[in-house]
Amino acid sequence: MAVLAVAISFAVTVPAAGAGVQHFFFAPGTTTSCELDSSMPKIGSAAFCQTYPHAESATLRPNGKLTICHGIACIGNPPDQVPTLVYGGSLSAGPFRCSSLQKGVKCVVTKTGHGFLISPTKITRV
Repeated sequence: MAVLAVAISFAVTVPAAGAGVQHFFFAPGTTTSCELDSSMPKIGSAAFCQTYPHAESATLRPNGKLTICHGIACIGNPPDQVPTLVYGGSLSAGPFRCSSLQKGVKCVVTKTGHGFLISPTKITRV
């Protein structure tokens, strides 16, 4: 019996009441998940990614401020039925763009190109 695995190249978009856009996606392998928020009520705008079991997360703000958090308190559970952003795929929301690469997920502030690269084992500034 053959099993066919299909990777999809879009993200879950959650329409916000009033204003804002929110996207969720997994990197291939499902140990890294991300959330892009643009003008979300009570959240604002941010690019957030987390990795498990390494238990780290990164939060990028529109002004380029990057916060890296280490430990189990830094991660949470993504929503159900979050799709995978295939290698080479990108997703933009507000000032952010995240790209799925073989070496991890790269999220940047589009105007500056500054942000982070998260892999299953580390987070680096870019």
